[in-house]
Formats: sequence, structure tokens, C-alpha cells
Amino acid sequence: MAILIIDSCEASRHQAVTIGKWTDGRQKLEQADTAAKALDFAIRDEPQLIVIDPSMTDSDGQSLYVKLHRVAPEAVFLAYTNDRTIPLDTFDGALGKPPSKIEFLRYYQLSKKRRIERSQDKMSQHHATYKEKADNGERMPILVRLRSEPELQFSIPFLIGCSVKDALRQLGKSMVLNFEVLRSGTAISATESTRMEPMDVLVLTVELPARFASPTTTPQPAYSATLGAALNV
Repeated sequence: MAILIIDSCEASRHQAVTIGKWTDGRQKLEQADTAAKALDFAIRDEPQLIVIDPSMTDSDGQSLYVKLHRVAPEAVFLAYTNDRTIPLDTFDGALGKPPSKIEFLRYYQLSKKRRIERSQDKMSQHHATYKEKADNGERMPILVRLRSEPELQFSIPFLIGCSVKDALRQLGKSMVLNFEVLRSGTAISATESTRMEPMDVLVLTVELPARFASPTTTPQPAYSATLGAALNV
């Protein structure tokens, strides 16, 4: 998580950054004294909490808000000002100068809560889309084969557009050491993000549970930490 402080006054930026250090310590604190720098930081870090002085010397606060909101639509935006005559309808709240620790931390917690809620919404939408595709029968046949038993090959209908990672997750394989994708009978360069095509062959090397393994079997390292996490290894 990142926090972005935008103010042309160095002293004001320093005050906000100092207060920002009172948060849980896992966030990245960035500061910008121009609109251009602020946009660069926002594009790079996608901050969840953005503090803006609406009276920036090189930009109108409202126009800068609009630009930043396009880049970081899920962020909490705070106006950093003592001028209550400035319209602040588009902001989520305001901080005075110098900023209050309690107010800063309150809005920081709001940004964390919003981030969690948006993440849950995206997950729900993903599940709904997946279920809709499954219910509509939008599937394609993919052949699966175990490298240790090449004569065993079976076809499974996977969702159209699924990746190798999606296929492995749907198979429920918990000890995949390696995989290979054959397309038209030829091995292709494939990663977890490779999109599967109809009639591809997914060749798996799996590690048998200890109770089935031969005493002489040489242990092999897990194929990938990322893949292992996805497969709940």
C-alpha cells in the first residue's frame, strides 16, 4: 500500500509525511511538489490514500483530483488545506495544516477498509463470471496426460480462455512438479499464464504422496512457489 502527499510547500509535505509514519509501517510514503510528479507516482504505485493541497501553485486541485482519480479510482482522497471556502465535494474528507494524527489515521483505516471491500467485490464478480460461463457451457476440450503413465490420456472440458494455472487449479493437483503443453503434437514454450487452446495436451509430472512413493525415489523440489501456493501445496 502507498500513501501520496501532494503539496508545493515542503514544510507542509514534511508534516503530513511525519504523521503518515504513525500508520502500520507497511505502506510506502511518497511526496510530490508538482502535478506532473504526483501523476508519475500515482501511475507507478497506485496509492490507496492521496492527500492533495487544492491550492497547488502549478495546478488546480479539482483538475488534479480528476486526473489522479482516473489512475487510482479506489483511493481515498483528502484535501490538505485550512481554507474551508474551497469546494471539497469530490474529496472523501479534509485535513488541516498541521494535520491531526487521529484524523490521518482514521482516513488511513478507511482506505484499508475500502481496499478490502473493492478486492472482495472483484472476487465476487470473478466468481459470478466463472459460474456464468460454466452454466452457459462455454467450455473446450483439453487433453491431460501424466508423464509417468503416457498411455493414460483423458479429455476434460475446461472453460474457454483458461490459462495453464486455471487448468491446474481445476484439476486439483496438489503436488505438480512440472508441466508441458503440447499443441498439434509439438511441445510449446508455456508458462502458468499461457492460454490453453482446444485439444491442447497438458502433460503433468506429479509427485506421489509419501505413502505411495518408492523407498528409492529421489525427492524433487516443488516446481514453483507461485504454482504451489495456487495449488495449496
